[in-house]
Parts: sequence; C-alpha cells; structure tokens
Amino acid sequence: GVQTCALPISKGPRCVGGSGAVAAVRDGIVTRVVTGLPSFDQGGDVFGPEHAVLLANGELLVTVGLAADTDARTNVPGSFGDLMGTIVRAHADGSTEVFADLGAYEHANNPDGMDVNSGLESNPYGIVLAPDGTLWATDAAGNDLLRIAGDGTIETEAVFHVRMVPPPRADATDASGAPILLPMQSVPTGMTIGPDGALYVTQFTGVPSPPGGARVARIVAGQPPQLYGFGLTNAMDLAFGPDGTLYVVEFAVNGRTSGDPTGAIVAIPPGGGPGIVIATEGIVHPGGIAVDSAGTILVTNSSEGPDGGQLLAIRP
Repeated sequence: GVQTCALPISKGPRCVGGSGAVAAVRDGIVTRVVTGLPSFDQGGDVFGPEHAVLLANGELLVTVGLAADTDARTNVPGSFGDLMGTIVRAHADGSTEVFADLGAYEHANNPDGMDVNSGLESNPYGIVLAPDGTLWATDAAGNDLLRIAGDGTIETEAVFHVRMVPPPRADATDASGAPILLPMQSVPTGMTIGPDGALYVTQFTGVPSPPGGARVARIVAGQPPQLYGFGLTNAMDLAFGPDGTLYVVEFAVNGRTSGDPTGAIVAIPPGGGPGIVIATEGIVHPGGIAVDSAGTILVTNSSEGPDGGQLLAIRP
C-alpha cells in the first residue's frame, strides 16, 4: 500500500501503509482473507498484524502492533492509527472494526508501572481463545497478559516484571568491583494453551537480550507465572506437539543484536526444562509456529525483511 513517512512524533511509526493482511493457506495456495490493515516501519523494525484467532462464526480477531504510547496514533493518516495497538475484528465480508483497544488500556493503567524503565508503551502481540471461551492476549511492550471479555473489556491477568541480567560483557563491574546488572524487559510474545489447560507464554526479552536469557512461562488463571522453559533466545511463539513436546521458535538464535538473522526451532520436553535446538538451516528471522496432528511443525519464515515471507513445514 501507499506509505506516508517521517511522521512528526517522538516515538512511533515512521512509514505507514495499508499492506497488512491475514492470509489462509491451503494445499500451498495463499489467499488473503483480510486486507487493508496497517503495516509500518519504526526505526527499522516492522509492525502490523501479529497473530489471529478464528471464531466459530468465521470472523477473525487480529492483534495489530503499535510499539509506542497511544499519542503516536494521533498523527497517523487515514484510519490506520485507529487500528494500531488494538485487537481488530474482521468480519466475513472483509470489513474490520476495533474490538479491544489494548493501547488505551496500557495508557490508562500501565500494569508494569512499578518496574524500572516501564514507560507507557503498548504492542499487542499474542492472542488465543481458550476452550471455555476466554480470550487472552499479550501486550509485548506493556509486559502483561490480558483477559478480554466478549464486549472488549480488558483486565490484567499477569505482569511479566523486569529481570536483572548481566550486560554483554559478563565481567563488567562497578566502581566497587561488584558485578553490574542491567534491567531487562520480559517482552511477552506468543501464547498457546497446553494439554493441561494452562497458558504458555514466550518471552522475547528486551535490551540487552542476552543469548539464553529468554523463557517460557506457564500460567494458571489467578496464580503467578511459573517458569517452564529456559535457555532460549528471542523466543517469538510456541506450540505443543502431539507427544507433549513444546516447540518454540527463536527469532535470532544468537540474539537480535548479533547481526545474524539465523533463527531456530527449539524443543522443550514434556514437563519443562531447558530448550534443545532441533533446526536452524534455512530458518531466517522466523515469527510464528504451529504443529499439526501428525507432528509436522509449520513456521512462518522471513517475518521481517524485504525478501518475502515463507511458510515452512519441518518434520522433526
């Protein structure tokens, strides 16, 4: 779509267009079923439609990113700004409307506001519909898990707090000789519902994004998050296989600041534990993952870049 660039805002989208879409893939044929959603560049990072869930009536609910506070939406031309930082409902005829405004919720509540460096910033990302009809979503920039009612009302279920981690130079010390630790945002991303009915959430991690510093949290409603998987790097999404193995997709196996675009598929054994890399060849900045009933792993590849996206089938 036509892009408008260099918008006069301190933080937010710089180039905005309407090329965001949701596609259906059947027998290798790609068909766009929702079009005209915002897609935008922000300092070299690309945002837009992130994840979607299909409702029983054929409608879709789609998270649309923002990666800024809601003031960044005010200067976006056309209707694109209205959709950024929200969950969009896409009707069967292709029309869209805002279902829940996660950006406005972050602006009003800032659930991680007690954490250091926790400014107002929203980036709706993961979304999942539980068997009991509960809709869950992650706000990757707000560092929280949100419960969304049928009328679009939002409640905070869990907050993923800042963690203190070593800088890239692990031997760095302060003036007294004590090891230096830096505050790192958790950045919750993808979600899935496990065989046990609990929610499982990947954590991408923010700067300094140390390799091995990402995690998977297991969440039972009403209880604090529990550690389930660890030793991951820039974890984007996850899905269970039919044998109970949890597969996680890593955006960059050596960290997003390494300059190496190589991604990975990581397996976490039933019951949890450290991740084991099972595939890297041909995997470049992957984004989403699913596993079918036969155990075939489906991965969206080249999720950020100019070379065109792919859907890969991997048989472990």
